[in-house]
Amino acid sequence: MAVEFRLTPHIAVQVKNCDKAVGFYRDVLGFEEKGILHGEHHMMKGHTNFYIEPNDGQLTFFEFATNNFEEAKQLLLSHHCEITDTFSPTSAMFKDAFGLRFHVYEERDA
Repeated sequence: MAVEFRLTPHIAVQVKNCDKAVGFYRDVLGFEEKGILHGEHHMMKGHTNFYIEPNDGQLTFFEFATNNFEEAKQLLLSHHCEITDTFSPTSAMFKDAFGLRFHVYEERDA
């Protein structure tokens, strides 16, 4: 079976001012606040989980589930992606050649 990638309903953004960003997404765009864990604000809009993290880098992260992490990792590396953080043997953060960052993890039924 070929490696598959499934976009998950999780998006994280890093911003300079979390309080202002939370207010904007809550008051202007109608996101629901779910709580704060380790300084990360969890919000939801429909079925999408949205996380606001403090950071001057102002990056956006998406997440993909895959049926085979090792094959996915090798495929991404062969296409000029780099691993920026490793969470476990089947979970890592990547940066593609265009600067986009995303989390990939293995899910048995992806």
